[in-house]
Amino acid sequence: MKRVGGWAWCMGLALICCTRSAFAEDFSFNVFYVPNPNCLSGGVAISATQSWGFGPFGEICRVNDDSGVTLEDGSLGVASFFRFGEPLFSDGWTLVNLVSRKTRNLDSAAGSTASATITVIDAFIGYQWIWPAGLNLWLGGGVIYQSPSSVQRKFAEGESGDARGFIKDNTKTEIVAAPAVTLGWAF
Repeated sequence: MKRVGGWAWCMGLALICCTRSAFAEDFSFNVFYVPNPNCLSGGVAISATQSWGFGPFGEICRVNDDSGVTLEDGSLGVASFFRFGEPLFSDGWTLVNLVSRKTRNLDSAAGSTASATITVIDAFIGYQWIWPAGLNLWLGGGVIYQSPSSVQRKFAEGESGDARGFIKDNTKTEIVAAPAVTLGWAF
């Protein structure tokens, strides 16, 4: 099932990139990647007006914690991009907002399990550099709000305190500050 979803995601990105008007004077789309050693994440920004755009965003993560817990999650959502009176795909400050739905599963070596469905809302501000060939870099920071709507936890007998803590911390409501970096290619 994951392979079908991955192929559908790639085909959708290819279709969006190929349907760009040959007569457009400015970039219309930006395919971006978020470098993270534990996750494969990125999306597409599609310009809707001169200074506003939106597009799909997805992420698949796997983290092996030192406590013996493996965390796997995947999310799909929509991102919004806004520039202050300037073309969306040009050098300058950009506001980014992401809203997504995440499914998270945790398993420990001792047999504990947990699952959660989480609503994620991100708000970031950062500076974007874009080169004439379309290559771009965005650096910023902001806040991430995560709120689980359903959580199921089962702790195995004799589970370590570290593993219990990791599972509880990753299935609770939280607001965290975070840096953000994206690498992209505009078309």
